[in-house]
Amino acid sequence: MLASPDRSVAAAYVFTNIADDSSAFFPGFGTPSVNASGTVAFYGVRAADVGIFKGSGGAVTPVVTDAGVGGFADFGSRPAINAAGVVAFEAELDNGNSGIYKGSGGAATLIASDAGPFNAFGAPAINASGTVAFYSAFDDPAVPTEQISAGTGGAVTAIDADNGPRGSYGTSLIKTASINISGTVAFRASIDAGGSGIFTGNGGTVLAIAQTSGAGFSSFDNPSINDSGIAAFRAESSSGTTNGIFKGSGGATTPVAVSGANVFSNFNDLVSINTQGSVAFGAFLFAGPRALYVDVNGAREEVIRTGDTLFGSTITSFDLGGTALNDTGQLTFFYSLASGRTGIALASVPEPGIGAVLFASAGFLLSRRRRG
Repeated sequence: MLASPDRSVAAAYVFTNIADDSSAFFPGFGTPSVNASGTVAFYGVRAADVGIFKGSGGAVTPVVTDAGVGGFADFGSRPAINAAGVVAFEAELDNGNSGIYKGSGGAATLIASDAGPFNAFGAPAINASGTVAFYSAFDDPAVPTEQISAGTGGAVTAIDADNGPRGSYGTSLIKTASINISGTVAFRASIDAGGSGIFTGNGGTVLAIAQTSGAGFSSFDNPSINDSGIAAFRAESSSGTTNGIFKGSGGATTPVAVSGANVFSNFNDLVSINTQGSVAFGAFLFAGPRALYVDVNGAREEVIRTGDTLFGSTITSFDLGGTALNDTGQLTFFYSLASGRTGIALASVPEPGIGAVLFASAGFLLSRRRRG
């Protein structure tokens, strides 16, 4: 029989249902983001409006909707929330323009617009001071074609542009960046001389975290950066036989989880890293199911896997974003259940001795916390 990560460690994750399509919302949730206090931001569709919402397990609060102020028509599905509860999001306006915005309710602040000089954007990230990082593209041939940008609502800073040695930022499906408290932005980029890499920068010198040349890698997915400047990311090996989750800040990278040994066969594209260096990721197991993990200083904890009981049914799939793990170890994710229900969940590790209280008052208690 194929090996599978050990599931015998006795502890508990508490799962809180943030929102689902059984009542107020319709199917169509995006990938959620969580801040330090456990507030989750997500894209959702209701009967009366479409918008960006936030909640922590009680009533859900709209941040911005197409029925509110600002003339918004639709929104990107990957918002990001900071410690102050300010949410960065991509939006399309009634007049056909689009842009990157931030807000916490009421009027939103415009960060960048395709009214000039940009013509396209990727999913944004936001740090504690309210600086928003994002992928942007131009239609003016006199300027770079693509750029990683950052701004707070005034002039936009170019973190890196494709008129230098790099370009083609992000992956084919997801154009995004990650930003930490000091304003350092992590991003994936192709290299004009060949190959690709993971890089960080703040508008000055760009630092290479990992590259395909001489490092044993053949490709990368989008990174997540923490406040210590450590970036986590998924990568393929140059041999083409393995892939894995890695982290680094320049110099040698550290493997978090690698395929093989009849345990992991592959990993989800996006990962999330918190200030302590813990890394959350989704994995495909040789034994059949998929599972969500948090690696804490080399100790791999399984949060949940497909087939496990969740909210009165069994989980069949999930999706994880680049700001899914906060500094208290809470993890947010999109889920689908066998019952047909979909929604946004928050997994938390209770303090010792309060598990029984949380079971009675906060939500569903999963009886075991797993280690890989």
